[in-house]
Amino acid sequence: MFHVYVDPLFGDNQKAVELNPTNPHDISLNFLSSGRPLPLSRHADGTMGSGGSGQRIEGFLQHAPYSFKTLSSPQSEMGAVEYVQRPFVVPQTTPIPTLPWTHPDGDRRVTHVVIHCLPGLYGPIHHGYPDPPDPASGLPWNGEELPIKLGVMPFDLSDVPATDRISIQGTSALDTIFDARGEAGPVFEFTLPDPALFTYSPAHGEAFLDAVTVRGAAADESGNGAGAGIHIRGRHENAVTISNCFIVDNSVGIAVNSDFVVIGTSQYVAAHRPIITLNTIVDNTIGVWLGDLDPDPLVVQSLNTPVLLNNLFAFEGGQLAQVSCFEGVQPGDVTVASIGSPAVTVGSAYNTWDTSRANLGGTLVPGFPAHPQILVPAPRVDTDLWDQLFIRDAFEAAGTGGGGYSPHDYRLNPNARLALSPGALPTHANPLIDTALAADLVMMGNNITISAADTGLPIGSEEVDINARDWDSEGFGNPRHFNRVDFPTPLDHEGMDFGADEAGDLIVAGYLPNTRIFSVPHAPAATTLTDHLDIYFFDTPAGSSGHLRPVYNTIGSFEFGWYDHVINKPDVLPGQGHDYVQHGTPGSAREQFSMLFRLVGPGDPPLEPFMRNLRCDISPHLAQDLHPVWPALMEQIWPFPPSITATDAYACNPWHSHNMSPNGFHQPDNPALFHNTGMATHSTEYTVYQGSAGTTFVSTASLNPPLTFPAAPFASRLVPLVYWFVSIPGPSGCPAGSTTYDVGAFGFSICPDRINPLGATGEGLRLNLESVAEGERNLQTMLVIPAESNGLDSTSELAPTPTPTDRILRQAVRDARAVRR
Repeated sequence: MFHVYVDPLFGDNQKAVELNPTNPHDISLNFLSSGRPLPLSRHADGTMGSGGSGQRIEGFLQHAPYSFKTLSSPQSEMGAVEYVQRPFVVPQTTPIPTLPWTHPDGDRRVTHVVIHCLPGLYGPIHHGYPDPPDPASGLPWNGEELPIKLGVMPFDLSDVPATDRISIQGTSALDTIFDARGEAGPVFEFTLPDPALFTYSPAHGEAFLDAVTVRGAAADESGNGAGAGIHIRGRHENAVTISNCFIVDNSVGIAVNSDFVVIGTSQYVAAHRPIITLNTIVDNTIGVWLGDLDPDPLVVQSLNTPVLLNNLFAFEGGQLAQVSCFEGVQPGDVTVASIGSPAVTVGSAYNTWDTSRANLGGTLVPGFPAHPQILVPAPRVDTDLWDQLFIRDAFEAAGTGGGGYSPHDYRLNPNARLALSPGALPTHANPLIDTALAADLVMMGNNITISAADTGLPIGSEEVDINARDWDSEGFGNPRHFNRVDFPTPLDHEGMDFGADEAGDLIVAGYLPNTRIFSVPHAPAATTLTDHLDIYFFDTPAGSSGHLRPVYNTIGSFEFGWYDHVINKPDVLPGQGHDYVQHGTPGSAREQFSMLFRLVGPGDPPLEPFMRNLRCDISPHLAQDLHPVWPALMEQIWPFPPSITATDAYACNPWHSHNMSPNGFHQPDNPALFHNTGMATHSTEYTVYQGSAGTTFVSTASLNPPLTFPAAPFASRLVPLVYWFVSIPGPSGCPAGSTTYDVGAFGFSICPDRINPLGATGEGLRLNLESVAEGERNLQTMLVIPAESNGLDSTSELAPTPTPTDRILRQAVRDARAVRR
């Protein structure tokens, strides 16, 4: 598996193309390819330091570590989707990118590519560049050109086929937002134009789109799929997996188009069977549409056989007039016929929807013809009977923050109310929690059989398995299958939650819209940012008190304010046409740090520019790379110089080998970028505190936030130092100092904790929270951006309480459990 990264805030297409691995056989890139390795190439010399001193780096380069800004290719640039077609093209044999691809050494292969999308707003620029930032979040749009095409060369208008084993992995559906911004769309298009030119069957059967929000595609008469957030089409059977996504405010959430094909005197329809599972599909005019959009003599009908399993359809009063949960869906598409072996008959459909708004049979969206009306069985839960199912609903019902808190937060509220009881409090357990299907083998009513392994990449073919059952919409390694301690024990074949979210025992809310950022009003002036420094914990009101507060750790930025860097790029060197900072101006801390690991003497060439991420932000690495501690780590494992320390705002540098000729020195690489084949246990993992740069491997495909690491189930994943999150008095005069918290009737903390950001104004503070009680593993992470100069809690430090001892932790857990029982 080869990993590529997109950062909509700090990424840069030009520099990523110049610095990432390439293919020297690709004639179009020859001017860029000198000195850069192929994917899965061995480390250049296996050492860190000069003259062979220092510890060895072994393994094969498994990442393209420098972040792109976009997936698509705007303004003649090469985005991430176009780039990943290039390393696997060998023009001497075929012009078509091919996976699996074999390294010229012949002993290793790339079988799949996963593009990891970092938090931010992915969308087109409407009014020139730079576009005004999003007024609600203060974040800029990255400039995507829509649609983002998977399965064809995105830069070629003739739709030349390309590899279909490219997957899109979001960091979190809460803050990895793909928004068409009212354009005709689609946002994503999974296609393959001609089966005669392609040998895989089905197309995209080993690819997925996971853990993102897709929204804002509006229908018009402009062409096929206009208005669909996700368009699945092509003249070849298509079986892509769509999972753990929020799909909201589109004319059509997911459109599956049975392309009509004429080959010679024969004609047929390429019916598709995508796996659509564990998604929250809300406020689209049509949630899922199945049919045939190409002009042909066929009557519009449902010829596809999708798997629709564990999805949630709901109506929340969004921007578009929601009409139908789905159109063209057959009974077998939503019905589970049997589970496992021996077969266990299931009597209902394992999806949830409003029974009064499904398969209506009318023309509801321009360009999407009507189907004959189809009757389907009853859903597992009729969402029309319930209200306040989501976090956003609880805020709106309680009137907190004028309804402005987390309007896109479609995670599950632990408590709901009956819709027939207007004004009632949400005192019922949310019927969508722990009631979805968690069987490993399922046969649908349309005779399609899938296992958990079918919802991602094939088990056994990669160094780490990836499928829809791994992580929920929050990302960061939160388990997809988790039973809350205060909900009834589910049946053997149940236990997951419906929709994209898996409700854990630690739920934090109150962020700025479209983000996981806490902040107060400040620049840029074009925004309408409101005060969001109150952190709310959600839990069950039963008992009202005694919920154990989480523990936290923190890391801040240095030298530059986070928003200042996002909006103004103050540290980009003059004359550079890209967003990433350089190695720093002479004499600065950044320059000192850049030069820290090479000898500087007469005749040494200047260090060439390289791309860096802000320390407080999410850097583009998979788990095992504890990037915020890289400065200290490098001083441990490299013998020269022995005692230089430099504060670096950009500690998450994705280092790559640089030949420091004529002396032959190498800037140290990040060992976590190099994979040792066969390494698959935690006993051999890369261990930062011992300074080992030996065996490395990828243990999870989920991006890790700073100061966390993967650990055994139910163990803390926070890197020391770990502190109690103890409330700080807010403007309402809430008490401070307690290690427990209470929740009100709507299910969230009565007295919200006021965050006092650490450090100077305008800088970023990363907070990672985690419950310490056994079985309550649900990491929450957020970025805190204080005001620039308005005096609102912008300079006070978050005073850490002492690190709790094991005895204190055990007693706190016992006390909390006693209250909950």
